[in-house]
Amino acid sequence: MNRGEISKLFPIKLRWQIETLNRCLKTAGFNFEDTHLTHLERIERLLAMVCIAVVWAYLVGDHRDQCVKPIRILKNGHRAMSVVRYGLMEIESVLQRTCYKNKSDIFKFLSCT
Repeated sequence: MNRGEISKLFPIKLRWQIETLNRCLKTAGFNFEDTHLTHLERIERLLAMVCIAVVWAYLVGDHRDQCVKPIRILKNGHRAMSVVRYGLMEIESVLQRTCYKNKSDIFKFLSCT
């Protein structure tokens, strides 16, 4: 496939989402490349768990951005942090403090209801 065919199949917005997911899996918190697994089954399980974690962090971050406290917008129009990073910070704070009271239950995002 050449670049023109790829552009027709995947518009810029979709390609940007794919690139953002790829960056998130590699360097922005999950460090998927740091694994030393060599068995295909184990890599598949690890990738599935990391994908679930990314979706969970995105859902929590999106909910927090819309309902609790919006992410600050910088002068250049970009967000100060990604929605996934925002969700990861919320999940981390809830898991580290057992008596933490937040406005939303982060675990309901896992139940698909």
